[in-house]
Amino acid sequence: MYDIFTLARAADAVADLFDDPTFLADTARRASAEEATAFSALLEAAGRDDIRASFLTTITGP
Repeated sequence: MYDIFTLARAADAVADLFDDPTFLADTARRASAEEATAFSALLEAAGRDDIRASFLTTITGP
């Protein structure tokens, strides 16, 4: 079982990947609706609202 601090560090580490514009665009293009929802929630949980907004804009368009 993982504690909440381990999960928070993991969420932050994954959110760091989205700092790379190529990774963000590729993930947005390939993600299913369910995956996109999960990634969006992860970015929100990590407090990365700026990256979350970019991710959602990439999925839905401007």
